[in-house]
Amino acid sequence: MMAGAPNAEMYVVFFEVKTKKGQELRINENGTSKGDLATHGFDHQLNRCDDFIEGDEYVFLHRASGGVLPEMPVTTHPEYKREGKLSGEQDGHLRYIRFDFQGDSELVLEAGKRYAFMVGFAEPGKDRGIAWSISTEVHQKEKAEFVRDENGMVKWGIRREGDGSVPPTMIQNSQPPTDQKQYRKLVSESLFPSTHFETLKPTTDGYPDVDTYRTMEFYLELKK
Repeated sequence: MMAGAPNAEMYVVFFEVKTKKGQELRINENGTSKGDLATHGFDHQLNRCDDFIEGDEYVFLHRASGGVLPEMPVTTHPEYKREGKLSGEQDGHLRYIRFDFQGDSELVLEAGKRYAFMVGFAEPGKDRGIAWSISTEVHQKEKAEFVRDENGMVKWGIRREGDGSVPPTMIQNSQPPTDQKQYRKLVSESLFPSTHFETLKPTTDGYPDVDTYRTMEFYLELKK
């Protein structure tokens, strides 16, 4: 969790996930295979980073908001190995956040249907970010294939970035461009439209790109 995240208001959005009529879920490798550089994404060295899923449709169901991210120690480095050295765990690592939906925020889920959810901050802010516990095991696989749960059902991660431009405009330099037209384009693409909760569909091909198949660790607490 970054320094600007504690005490920031959050929201959770739910979708029903449907398979488009006449289609089936499939992974589009975006023209790159093992050994190729990804066309875009957080790591061009991994060809999986530009993969995306076809055949899925996300129907907006419900948005719950009002809660704030609790005070927790912020993290300044990851816990996994880098350059052969273990950077070590920090107090903010391996913590769980619990969302309790009450009143109008409660949602009824139906058996036999597939759902997805996303968590976000209600307002942008400096250093306002959080990293979730995820699994990205497919990076080591030769073949593009879905991760499956214990029941054999495929699962994957989604996100929603900026104005929804896919693929996003990217530059090589780590600093903002001096050309004002290009600068304004990058800023525009990075911002949500005002009605994005209902209008901007989730994607598996965002920026910074996510592994199409990455899955989050979470638990649902159900009540009758």
